[in-house]
Amino acid sequence: MRRSRPGARNRWRYRLVAVLMLLGMAVLAARAFQLQYAQRDFLQAEGDSRQQRVVPIPAHRGMLEDRAGRPLAVSTPVESAWAHPGRLLQQTERLGELAAALEVPRATLLRRLTRRSDRQFLYLRRHLTPAQAAQVRALGLSGVHLDTEYRRYYLMGAAAAQVLGTVDIDDRGREGLELAYDDALRGRAGLRRVRKNLHGEIIGDLAQLRAPKHGRDLRLSLDRELQYVAYQELSRAVQRHRARTGILVLVDAVSGEVLALAQTPSFNPNDRKGSAAGAMRRLQDVRLDHQIV
Repeated sequence: MRRSRPGARNRWRYRLVAVLMLLGMAVLAARAFQLQYAQRDFLQAEGDSRQQRVVPIPAHRGMLEDRAGRPLAVSTPVESAWAHPGRLLQQTERLGELAAALEVPRATLLRRLTRRSDRQFLYLRRHLTPAQAAQVRALGLSGVHLDTEYRRYYLMGAAAAQVLGTVDIDDRGREGLELAYDDALRGRAGLRRVRKNLHGEIIGDLAQLRAPKHGRDLRLSLDRELQYVAYQELSRAVQRHRARTGILVLVDAVSGEVLALAQTPSFNPNDRKGSAAGAMRRLQDVRLDHQIV
């Protein structure tokens, strides 16, 4: 009985391995060609759909001005914190630090995140102070982001709150002149296409799809100094006579323009939480001259 020589068997094995390696390389080359050329457009579109997003460009609300062009209500940029609940819940050991920066109880923050763990977006707190925003940014938590919004500030406080009115947290007119002329005052947000990474962070701007359209300013016939004096004198008179409420209207006898329009009791329009709903009443029976600029 003849036995094959060891050298012949080894050569046969080497050839078999070489053939298999060549076949494997051919399969990989064919797959690479398919991915690079045949399916390139499809794969590029799939990648873009996962990375590219359309995000708004904030537009600020128009100013309310007195007859001399001095501001009565302005919108200033502030930052709001939002998060991807699922990613943030993976860092529960640091929720205490985040809660302290946001000035909310840790238990409240954890409960909100747990209830919305299936979502990709959750506001943590809107309209942060600069100090709060700096603390949140310094934490460097994955899944926590800061976006720019606008907040309305009323420079005369309670002295003109009843006539100027208020806006909600989204900068939309809610009471008074803010509501009556909301269409003119409110701007239209723009749109831009951006590229985001796996953590939802913007890593590049691709294109501006629509430019923001800022709101138009509204100039009133009111005089800021006269408005303040009228409110102060009215408040003293109501207190002196122990009245429940009072209204004062100061009119230019020649032109008929309303120079001051005050009502008490009033409220602080810059403090949404402390403003009583019953105090937010509009003065509907008095006509104010105005000019949209």
